[in-house]
Amino acid sequence: MQDTPRTSRENIFTALLNFIADPVVIVDEKGRFLLVNMAFEGLTGLAKEKVIGKSFLDLNNLNGVNKLILLENLRKRNAGIAVEPYEITFSDTNGETRHAEVKAKKIEYAGQPAELVVFRDITRRKKNEQRLKEYSEKLQELVEKKAMEIKESEEKFRAISTSAMDAIVLLDETDKIVYWNPAAERIFGYTTEEAVGKELAKLVVLPASRGHHLMLLEKRVEIKALRKDRTEFPIELFATTLKLKDRNCLLEIIRDVSERRKMEDDLRRERDKLEAVTENIGAGLTIVSKDYRILWANKFLRQIFGNVEQKTCYSTFHNMDKVCPNCGAKKVFDGATTDTHELIFKDDRGNTQWIELTATPIKDKDGTVVAASELAVAITERKLMQNKLAEYSQSLEKLIEERTEQLKQTQAKLVKSERLATIGELAAMVGHDLRNPLTGIKGATYYLKTKYGVEIDAKGNEMLRIIDLCIDYSNKIIDDLLEYSREMTLDLTETNPKRLLRHSMSMLKIPRNIQVTNAVEAGPKIIVDKAKLNRVFVNIIKNAFDAMPNGGTLTITSKAAEDNVAISFADTGVGMLEETLSKLGSPLFTTKAKGMGFGLSICKRIVEAHDGKISVESTIGKGTTVTVTIPVNPKAPTENEEASVFNEPEVSVMMPQKVETENS
Repeated sequence: MQDTPRTSRENIFTALLNFIADPVVIVDEKGRFLLVNMAFEGLTGLAKEKVIGKSFLDLNNLNGVNKLILLENLRKRNAGIAVEPYEITFSDTNGETRHAEVKAKKIEYAGQPAELVVFRDITRRKKNEQRLKEYSEKLQELVEKKAMEIKESEEKFRAISTSAMDAIVLLDETDKIVYWNPAAERIFGYTTEEAVGKELAKLVVLPASRGHHLMLLEKRVEIKALRKDRTEFPIELFATTLKLKDRNCLLEIIRDVSERRKMEDDLRRERDKLEAVTENIGAGLTIVSKDYRILWANKFLRQIFGNVEQKTCYSTFHNMDKVCPNCGAKKVFDGATTDTHELIFKDDRGNTQWIELTATPIKDKDGTVVAASELAVAITERKLMQNKLAEYSQSLEKLIEERTEQLKQTQAKLVKSERLATIGELAAMVGHDLRNPLTGIKGATYYLKTKYGVEIDAKGNEMLRIIDLCIDYSNKIIDDLLEYSREMTLDLTETNPKRLLRHSMSMLKIPRNIQVTNAVEAGPKIIVDKAKLNRVFVNIIKNAFDAMPNGGTLTITSKAAEDNVAISFADTGVGMLEETLSKLGSPLFTTKAKGMGFGLSICKRIVEAHDGKISVESTIGKGTTVTVTIPVNPKAPTENEEASVFNEPEVSVMMPQKVETENS
């Protein structure tokens, strides 16, 4: 069955409505839906089968007020009253509130009067208008507040330095000035009467900038401006739009930055001077802000660390993630007048380096600390010199102590030498005076023995023998005294410890109740005065025999160490008290019933004349060990050495012209 022409037109009409993006409906005179397009279905979520034949009053997504508005306007149009487009609100498929502009036109549909109603979605526009309204209200509030502040503080503004006052200019939509504050009068030279009503661009903006200065909304920029006398000067300008009394206006805040520019230029020149001064001083100089950022660094530091400005000082110079524990800048910020400390670190080659850091405060005109300057001076060379000086000072102190000790020893030796010289003079005099009567006694005894020997009985002969022994003993005392006080001469020859001991033992008669163990080694070869050292060894061995009246063991050993050889005599005798040990080697001290105590003193002189020493260790009831340590090669006196001062008494050394080789 083919469509009638009328049906075909309705289908075309329906297709055309579905093609329209805005929601469109056709209602009868009572507001019942006759036709809805697809856009209406998509917006409301209501299928046409559910709305056809129903009224606006039956729609759930329209509140009562909007339903009444639709029906009231429908009634007016039916009554022939013209109705302008109006707005309604409704809920979409997601339940969100939407806004629509409604337009209606009377038509004929399906042979009956009807209305074509078009809904245009204006939700976005309404939201933008609301946001714009809120922004305008805020801006209006800000302007009004600013205007109030300006009004309240106008007298204060006049008292403030002209360089710190900003011009506030209000422009209408045609760029004409509607407000011109006193600061603008001062900055530009135009009075309020001269400025209001004029175009700002033609009044103070350079011709080259007039075409685009209004495009600088919401930006803070620097441009050139003109004063009334047509001189150019730099300004800082901030512009924003606002709405005042339903008028779109442009608010511009203008600051004269001539003084700041001049200060920046002066600062730049001062900075250049500072750069020139600090370029070749061989030290780092930085200015650090209170948040520890580097505001400036001299060329010396930039060559090492690169561009360091605006970087933190602790991360740049010390590779740390927080402020250094001993930070001088921090101490300055905390109130210190200055801070100087040393920093020690290792360079790339592992060498120790020293830097002296000095921090000082930088203050503004009110005395508030705003930054800190840090001077870093390399003091490695100075520290090394100080260390060397300290080492030299210590060495000098040690040398002075040694020389002082040597001086004390020399003084003691001089005193001793003087005493020994006195003893020598006395000994020579006593020896001469005593030996004459002793010689007479010796001759008389000899005469008696030869003249009357056969007539003298046994007791008389015994008395004569005792007289001879006493004469010999007295002569020995005189010899010891003279030998102790006279200059000692060493006749050096080459030998070895074993041969030397063997010769000494041959001069002694070993008691039957004493066992002698000779463990002396043949090496090393030594250069000594054999006769004098034999006397030393014989004296020590005799003393060991005397210390073992009930028998015992004497062990003789040798040990070579570095340039010395030590020969030890260890007996198992009665031992000695500590008090006795402290006096050993002193002249005129002896523990024996007979003797003057010169034996061990002479032995001590002989060993010390060889640059050696004698040490004694003893324990009561266990025995005594005497150790003689002598150098392998004795040191010959040099021209600068004064033997008479450092040896008591004088020692002469006869160095061997021909070295005798002795086999063990």
